[in-house]
Amino acid sequence: GFTQTYGVDFTDTHAAMAHPTAIRTVLAWGVKNGYFIYQTDIKLAFISSELQEVVYMSQPPGCEEPNGHVWRLHRG
Repeated sequence: GFTQTYGVDFTDTHAAMAHPTAIRTVLAWGVKNGYFIYQTDIKLAFISSELQEVVYMSQPPGCEEPNGHVWRLHRG
């Protein structure tokens, strides 16, 4: 995304991750209270989806095309 800085961490990717102790605590609490537990990846669910509206984005620093073009996104 736009959180990287060109020349510093531009090629790095980061993913938020829950601590295993937190996961075990939530699962134990859910089982104790009789809840159904489901797993889903909300953030990545929309990456390959077709966009319903026209979306344009400016180019990230370090990737600018000459003439100041913008990119049209076809997928989320």
